[in-house]
Amino acid sequence: MFVETIPFDLKQALEDGSDRIHRKKSVVLFRRGERAAGMFVILRGKVTLDYGADSACSRCCGPGALVGLPSTLTLND
Repeated sequence: MFVETIPFDLKQALEDGSDRIHRKKSVVLFRRGERAAGMFVILRGKVTLDYGADSACSRCCGPGALVGLPSTLTLND
C-alpha cells in the first residue's frame, strides 16, 4: 500500500499539508473530466473508480490507494 511504503518524514509532510475529509457511502468525490480538486489518499473504506458506461472497467481502491493524481498533475480542466 502506498501510504505504508513511504518514509515517515514524507508521510508527515503530506499529512501536515493535507485536509482530512470524511464522506458517506455512495458520495461522488469527482467525475471524469472535471477540474482537479486534488488527490485523495484512501485511509479507510473503499473507493470505486468507474470509467464510464462499461462497468467491466471499474476498479476498487482501498486503504493506502492514491486516487485523482493524474488529473492533479496534468491540471485537468
